[in-house]
Amino acid sequence: MPDRPARSIPSQKELVVIRFPSPFTGCHAWLVSGFLFLSAACSTPLVAQAPVFKNVTEASGLKVSTDAACWIDLDNDGWVDVCGSGGVWKNNSGKTFTRVADVPTSVAADFDNDGLVDLFSWSARRLYHNDGKMKFRPIELPKLPPSVSRGACWGDFNGDGFVDLYVG
Repeated sequence: MPDRPARSIPSQKELVVIRFPSPFTGCHAWLVSGFLFLSAACSTPLVAQAPVFKNVTEASGLKVSTDAACWIDLDNDGWVDVCGSGGVWKNNSGKTFTRVADVPTSVAADFDNDGLVDLFSWSARRLYHNDGKMKFRPIELPKLPPSVSRGACWGDFNGDGFVDLYVG
């Protein structure tokens, strides 16, 4: 791998990981000022007046349920894509989403500093390299000890300027 400047972990603007309280609550997308957000299903009304949000989950192409999702621009087109519920969905200019890859729910970071955000699935314990065209190739990792992982996160934990992976 050629020498490249170290890249810090994604900023809040680049990455939002959403964890729902229960895998049984479902997943909904909401359109707010032109942006789409995931939220847990709500069985009671939020307010007694007209709703502030319009539910566009199914109309946007996100016909899934999940207990975790990662929102990040995976193809550097300026639109936030979604990784969750076993797949990756490309954001079609803020109008709809198209499922483009089968990747387990993941956390995202540019582990190889190539300018493209890669994915790590804690449930599959696999690292996926992003080719920039919404294709994700599994990367062979050292054998990990058997465990039941409940999550993972990226950060520069040892201060060397490169992103590290913590699996919990």
